[in-house]
Amino acid sequence: MGGLEVLLDGATDFGGRQVAWRSLRKVGNAWLGTLPVPALRGVYPIVLRVDDHAPAFRSERWLLRVFAPGTGSRPSFGDPADAARWWVRTVSRGTLVTLRAWPRPGFDRRDLRLHRLFVVAYSPPGQPGVDERLGMFVTAVRDGYGGRWRFLEATVVP
Repeated sequence: MGGLEVLLDGATDFGGRQVAWRSLRKVGNAWLGTLPVPALRGVYPIVLRVDDHAPAFRSERWLLRVFAPGTGSRPSFGDPADAARWWVRTVSRGTLVTLRAWPRPGFDRRDLRLHRLFVVAYSPPGQPGVDERLGMFVTAVRDGYGGRWRFLEATVVP
């Protein structure tokens, strides 16, 4: 094998463009290289190819996890919406008013089997009035295909 290249499937740069293939170099019995930093947190399938004319190969177990510290220690759920409910109840300490699945924005190319986006409306603690409600976009992530869901992040924009 002459060379090896790696791609993080669905990883984009801060302009929303798919990150490029990266060349790896063989050192002894190992392949070494520097992976790009994706613009968005999440789970990215790793794809390999021998050269740009060869077919790519992958495994559902080859994943790069880009998480904030503590993500893996959060509770997990069978339903991704439960991760959003957990965030409202536990992190914001609010009362959930409504929760809806939200389509991912055009710049987000992450695998939908591993990431889900929701919009939530909630009342902050002690502020039940309609005019006091807040909204947030909450992303749930799976730690692998078929895995359970965890809260990944909450943002004011999708």
